[in-house]
Amino acid sequence: VEGTSVFSPIEKLVAKEKTGISGSPVFLWAGRLNKNKDPLTVVKAFLKFSKDHVAAKLYMIYQTTELLDDVQKLIAEDSNNVNSIVLVGAIPHQEMLYWLSSADFLISGSHYEGSGTVICEAMSCGCIPIVTDIHSFRAITVNGECGFLYDAGNENALLSALTVALQADTEQTRNKILHHFRKELSFEAIARKMQELAAGL
Repeated sequence: VEGTSVFSPIEKLVAKEKTGISGSPVFLWAGRLNKNKDPLTVVKAFLKFSKDHVAAKLYMIYQTTELLDDVQKLIAEDSNNVNSIVLVGAIPHQEMLYWLSSADFLISGSHYEGSGTVICEAMSCGCIPIVTDIHSFRAITVNGECGFLYDAGNENALLSALTVALQADTEQTRNKILHHFRKELSFEAIARKMQELAAGL
């Protein structure tokens, strides 16, 4: 793992007081609004998902706005679910702790990532990843054992993953993810692995 997280989970109610998040369940997307991060596939799938799960909400945090007009157009065209997606915009990195602790699930639409810092940060807060089936995310989630994988660019695959995730025992999955982060992805875990590699030279 090239990087990890300095965050640790905080009480969800405390986090929600800070963020003002509502919805059940709460999903979060965070990244640049570009083709690689693929927010359009995420929005299309979530709008379909929200038709059967009207209390669910997706919050989108983004640092760049290349595809913002396209995202806004997709949301506006679906008048029945226009309130199911909230465009937050940019926030200071230190505040991600509260957003990740407020949310139940983190969605990623990336087609390629060298690592996956925001995935690690989510897992460190007990936020369950629903991410694309790419090499780096398979490594972080242990081939989907600690999260849910779907084919990049496939909105129906994401819709299926969202539905399956909702049927899982959220608290059990959350605890499994927190344990995995501490054991395999934390600073302590990375240091231990480096020591083991050095000792084997």
